[in-house]
Amino acid sequence: MSAQVLDVASKYSLYSGSIICSLGIVRNVINILVFTQLKLFRNNRCAFYLTVESISNIFYLLYSITITILISIYGDDGTGRFLIWCKLRYIIAQTFALTTFTMICCTTADEYFSTNYLYNLRYMCTLKLARYLAFVFICIWIIHSVILGLFFNLVPSIGCAISNQIYLRYTTYFTYPVLTGLLPIAISLLFSLLAYQNVRRIVRRQLPIVRRRLDRQITAMCFIRGIAYGCLATPYVSYRVYALSYPISRSEPLQFAIGQLIQDIFTSLASLNFAISFYLFIISSSHFRRQPVKSIRETVRNITTDLTLEGMRHIDYTIEMEAKSISRPTSLYTTDTYDITKIGNVWFLQNSANKQCILDKCAVCVCVVNEDLCLFCELKYRLGNRKNI
Repeated sequence: MSAQVLDVASKYSLYSGSIICSLGIVRNVINILVFTQLKLFRNNRCAFYLTVESISNIFYLLYSITITILISIYGDDGTGRFLIWCKLRYIIAQTFALTTFTMICCTTADEYFSTNYLYNLRYMCTLKLARYLAFVFICIWIIHSVILGLFFNLVPSIGCAISNQIYLRYTTYFTYPVLTGLLPIAISLLFSLLAYQNVRRIVRRQLPIVRRRLDRQITAMCFIRGIAYGCLATPYVSYRVYALSYPISRSEPLQFAIGQLIQDIFTSLASLNFAISFYLFIISSSHFRRQPVKSIRETVRNITTDLTLEGMRHIDYTIEMEAKSISRPTSLYTTDTYDITKIGNVWFLQNSANKQCILDKCAVCVCVVNEDLCLFCELKYRLGNRKNI
């Protein structure tokens, strides 16, 4: 019976993890494109926090899909067999999870300050301060997670677990219920509600229409993000507190298998926090539904322009090097006629190898062809050439 339950848990973890990771990574990449490519969000602090959150989500989902692959290959995640992976897994998970939750809190708090009617509060937060806070919080969570990982060890009959009782209490009663649970949920919901109240007062203030729409859009996005985070994180945090307080021994296979299945279900729900932000933004904001397509078009246009400019620079460089390789002759001129073809801004002389004209001017070499001898007439160029060319 226990083997069947473990098999169900393994398959559920594999399929749910694969779907969440594949959809989440793509959608977080689109979020990054929207918040970095569109001029509307480029210098916005909330958009910066959401960009950092999306990057953290991508790394967490890559970590999650690694766990899924290990479970599908070996039947478990390997934490009960390798000490280094036992420690490293929780360091990685804690770092990216806390970074994501902190960015959610920073986004809602910054939106509250930026929409506040008090001038000092409204201009207290800057983009430079946002970058500084993001860097500081990431460093803090890395240090915190490394210290957490040092106390994980392979415990007989239990597997990978915290061996230090003091730190076990700290994790049970503070890390999971407070840092990853109650505190970020309370902060995000509180500041979302306050920012919503501020946005309602914006109508009575003299602000540009674009600014009002942006504040309303980001406030709606942050509000629904905070609600979704609270609903999805609470079951997982509650179960983790219970599991750490009352660990189930592997000597009781049925209870251990049921606990593993429950943990996989709650973990998949919590993992949705790292994958559904894009869908929440689409639901909460009608403007955001049009912005991903616009940002993708902008990105493709920029890439195409860069490739075109790179190709033009390469052509210019080739022509310049060819011109430098031709020695300056001293013989007399002769007159030849060449058929021409224009591709973009480049003129190609069809019946003369390695001779090109750019921007309607002869570019073979000023030492070889004089511009005043180049005559244009009905797709023909009469070029004054020297005899020995």
